Amino acid sequence: LNLTNDVKFIGWIDNKDQFFTNIDIFTLPSTIEHFSIVMLEAMKAGKAIISSNTDGPKEVLQDNYEALIFKKNNHQQLAQHLEKIISANELANKLARNAHDKLLKNFTHDCIAKQMTSYLQKIYDEYYKNLAEEKIQKTA
Repeated sequence: LNLTNDVKFIGWIDNKDQFFTNIDIFTLPSTIEHFSIVMLEAMKAGKAIISSNTDGPKEVLQDNYEALIFKKNNHQQLAQHLEKIISANELANKLARNAHDKLLKNFTHDCIAKQMTSYLQKIYDEYYKNLAEEKIQKTA
């Protein structure tokens, strides 16, 4: 591929914080990806993200606003997105900033705890509503 001067294939990472400090662009070229923790880590680190349009990333990231999204297995489009971000530092900064803002708004521990509490409250309310309706029907 003749990429040795520009790209490093590094394999397993033990220290993810150091990894994110040392990269400029995060790519997620998965062909199958559900909700991606590593994508959230890239958002937290404030990195420009390029991702395939698998289920998880396309649900979380808005194309051309928080990331550049390409059709999975479309290596040409991935390469075009890489060239676009490399040549447009302002775009990379905008994508990274917007993704980081989305993380802070939707994916902090507090946000997730509130969402989970709300969800569980709805289940609880629905369960007791159904119990009350059953009791009314039995007494009628």
